[in-house]
Amino acid sequence: MKWGLSPFLLLAACGGDVAPEAARFAGSEACAGCHAGQAAEWRESQHHRAMQPATPATVLGDFGDAGFDYAGISTTFSRNGDRYIVRADGPDGQLADFAVHYTLGVAPLQQYLVELPGGRLQALGHAWDSRPREAGGQRWFHLYPDEALSAGNPLHWTGIDQNWNQMCADCHTTGLRKNYDGATRSYGTSWAELGVGCEACHGPGSRHIEQPGQPGTGITADRGIDVCGRCHSRRGQLTDAVTAADPLHEGFSVSLLEPGLYWPDGQMRDEVFNYGSFVQSRKHAAGVTCSDCHAPHSASLRQPGDAACFQCHAQPTYATAKHHFHAPDSAGSRCVACHMPATTYMQVDPRHDHSFRIPRPLQAAAVGAPDACTNCHADRDATWAAAAIRARHPDHDPEPPHFSQAFARFDRGDASAASELAAIATDPAQPPIVRASARARLEIDRPGWERTATLAPATPLTPEAWRRAQEFNADRPEAQVNLGLWHLAHGDPAAARSALETALQLDLTFLPAWINLADLYRSQGDEAAAERTLRAALPHAGDSGIVAYALGLALVRQQRRAEAIEWLGESARREPGNARFAEVLALAERDNQRQ
Repeated sequence: MKWGLSPFLLLAACGGDVAPEAARFAGSEACAGCHAGQAAEWRESQHHRAMQPATPATVLGDFGDAGFDYAGISTTFSRNGDRYIVRADGPDGQLADFAVHYTLGVAPLQQYLVELPGGRLQALGHAWDSRPREAGGQRWFHLYPDEALSAGNPLHWTGIDQNWNQMCADCHTTGLRKNYDGATRSYGTSWAELGVGCEACHGPGSRHIEQPGQPGTGITADRGIDVCGRCHSRRGQLTDAVTAADPLHEGFSVSLLEPGLYWPDGQMRDEVFNYGSFVQSRKHAAGVTCSDCHAPHSASLRQPGDAACFQCHAQPTYATAKHHFHAPDSAGSRCVACHMPATTYMQVDPRHDHSFRIPRPLQAAAVGAPDACTNCHADRDATWAAAAIRARHPDHDPEPPHFSQAFARFDRGDASAASELAAIATDPAQPPIVRASARARLEIDRPGWERTATLAPATPLTPEAWRRAQEFNADRPEAQVNLGLWHLAHGDPAAARSALETALQLDLTFLPAWINLADLYRSQGDEAAAERTLRAALPHAGDSGIVAYALGLALVRQQRRAEAIEWLGESARREPGNARFAEVLALAERDNQRQ
């Protein structure tokens, strides 16, 4: 039985057993009457202001005819009474006026949402730096300063990767239903409350209000980090039919320690938020939860700075140069400097790694990852840092064996690391996310619906549930590609082609859709159609070499060796670090010389 449903049945007047009505969202103000103290803290939090209507009270940016030049386009921000207007390049690339409907976030930046046809809300690429002026803030800036984005690019504010309905909405509202209609490619998105309200974390509250103090009313006070993980993790959403009263893994598939998202040693790399880091930590293994350090209603630290750590760690032992090697009260003496190094995202938002790791300079250098020591001491190398640690702690091994070596070797294409991954996957001393990440690498060639590597091994998705999750995400090209592969594996090439073509309608730059569509034609014996598809993909390939590589292989199959070598060479030139591209090019050149 799901959490949030009563554990007992009510006897109906007719004599039958009838389940009680499910709890409904009642709104945060309905909670405030009994929980005034918690509500007061929450009203001052960023959660409360995660999304708000654009009004003079909520808009922080300068809309006094301010301008900003980006990629040859001059964007202006103005105000007409209480309406906020952005003149920007629209979906057709032409300048037009767009009304700002909502604000997104408050600090250290605020974004703005504009409505486009089809029920779409889109996040502008220009954001307001809300930090104080002396910290570099109180200015407009662009989130992708080096990209020169224009209409048609998925990262442009009008593109699919800036769509609020499926990228931002679930974590900036309460009780969201996406309501995507694949037939019309439109949204009828609804929500119970803007911002992260009480019920976003506690579950729908109507029955709790009607029966205060009674069990089974759908309200949960503290379920550890599951509630926080709904939003503070890199994850895929499986459905929006669950709430915070349900276990995390019923509605979300948390990303594992994947290349590109995390460094091989588990440090955060891309914008992965906190959950995946924290569940690697010894703190998590010992039962520490988010609310031990963060006050749950204000979301602020329970104690400022190092004092948050000294709630558990003895200050006389750790607030000394003998432990941290730095001058007292210097930046390097802070607990977070060594144990929670920060990475800056969205230009102005530094976020701390929550794996609470001990610096391992040589280990990090061996797998190409950063380390806390040389992040600050940029003029020194990992060997110097490791020696400094060993000199101060001679009784401790500064570089013990670590899963990162096997992860890095396998990710570089070294198949001999598979046996080490298998050992890591079954090692109870490793955190579950590490074990699952090892298993995921071993399953990398299996279809998605057959993979078992998740953070919830007790309740893995069945193949049918996996398919339903792809249908829920039908507004994303990757889900359409997954559906295409599903249909192909289940003997329906027509449905597979339709799904792959839908993926390209959603995003012409999503290269896996082109590659798999070409492969579908190849499997049907139509090499000409496969070649046409790959050539059509080339203008959308950017710096990637995968399309050129696939085209080269297609030409090899057609015995057009000279052309094949040309395109295989192009793939290697575009990605000089790709060992597979280089190897296949060398084999093709060698075979051509033998002819």
